[in-house]
Amino acid sequence: MRAITKRTASFSIALTAFALLGAGCHQSNNSSSSSSSSAASSSSSAMTSSAAMAPSTSAAAMPSPTQIAGKNGTMYTIEGPILAKYDSLTEEQKKDLGAPYDNQKNTANNTGVYQQFDGGVLIMQNGGPVYIVWGKIRDAWNENQASQGKLGYPTADEMKEPDGTYKSTFEHGTITWKEGEEHATVTMS
Repeated sequence: MRAITKRTASFSIALTAFALLGAGCHQSNNSSSSSSSSAASSSSSAMTSSAAMAPSTSAAAMPSPTQIAGKNGTMYTIEGPILAKYDSLTEEQKKDLGAPYDNQKNTANNTGVYQQFDGGVLIMQNGGPVYIVWGKIRDAWNENQASQGKLGYPTADEMKEPDGTYKSTFEHGTITWKEGEEHATVTMS
């Protein structure tokens, strides 16, 4: 009986610590300056930068793999840091990202992993955080061979600049896009 009491007390303490840790890690989205928009399609929709900028979670706190149906009805597995990033997105961001259309894959040179969705891609360089690239910015990045091309991996999620321009930064440059423009602009560093 004493062993059960000790285990119950230990479990209660661990649960309380987890709850406190979760509450302390919550980021408020009350500031209007912390929001940006997604260019996931030709129409814009809101994207909260604090949710999108959430770093990938440590391996110890990884959620269990889950399956999500693609538009074609095929079930695709989302797992590890990519799932943690996906779980950190708002419902509107998930809608903009769309359904997966493939399982997680290694990049061509095995320096990262990514998973394609209808409206964007979740990608991480080995050991780094997961970032989202989507919309017209994703199109321009893909035209430049994505992470394997001259721009390299993303270094942050898309942000909305004060002038209304959407901007994503990469290892070797930036891509910007403004509503109404047919194509995004690639600038090399």
